[in-house]
Amino acid sequence: MASDRDCNGLQREFNISDRNSDAQRNRTGRGNGALMGYIDDRMQESGCYVPK
Repeated sequence: MASDRDCNGLQREFNISDRNSDAQRNRTGRGNGALMGYIDDRMQESGCYVPK
């Protein structure tokens, strides 16, 4: 997905990770911050944050 520059797909995965972060933290003691940071980096590299 990241290599295909699928900004909508990356955003969808970021949103899912955000929604699941509290449950992940409750289960493991850690949220999804690292995963969300990785997705954000791929979005920046893919040019997903261009002004409209």
